[in-house]
Amino acid sequence: FSFPKERIAPLIISWMLFGIVSGVSRSFRLKAPGPRLRHVAFPAICVLLMVLSIGPVVRACLADRAHYRMSLYKMQRDWNAVIQEADRSVTYGVLDHWILFWKAHALHMSGDIRKALEAYKICLLYHPNEMTVYWKIGLLTRTQGNLEQARKAFERALELDPDNAGFYQDLGSTYRLQGKLDMALAAYKNSLNFRSSFPPIGKQA
Repeated sequence: FSFPKERIAPLIISWMLFGIVSGVSRSFRLKAPGPRLRHVAFPAICVLLMVLSIGPVVRACLADRAHYRMSLYKMQRDWNAVIQEADRSVTYGVLDHWILFWKAHALHMSGDIRKALEAYKICLLYHPNEMTVYWKIGLLTRTQGNLEQARKAFERALELDPDNAGFYQDLGSTYRLQGKLDMALAAYKNSLNFRSSFPPIGKQA
């Protein structure tokens, strides 16, 4: 696979249909002639589906182009341009939840914490088990002083990645700010049992 198996690339639709038509055509040539409708109906249906697949394929290509431009601006740390290209990509369809993630990150870096949190929550609608998003929500809500929501976010991140020392450290810091020192100490001790494994985005946050 050249793409994650949980997110089938739209381009596969056309290639799969081409393969079906090719296989059907060969099987019909090898068999004795039958009713004309039998020879024409199935290939005609596949051709119709190929025509209908043009729309999703074109949108996917345009979305990927915007995603590529977004990645270039991200390397340049041009956060306003990142947001614009992410929005442009989303108009063609959310084909990858990381588009929404990087839009949220760009909003965060631009100083708009409220919109960044909204974007992270939308990202979870497309990938509800993305631990990095929960981690980022925890960091931002803790910055806002919403310690209870931050605690829940860090705990959810740990449910998805229970061996992440960095998540334990952030959870411990949140407990400490809440005045729950015993729980903070336990979280810090747990972090010592695992190798530090902050998500890569942590170095850029």
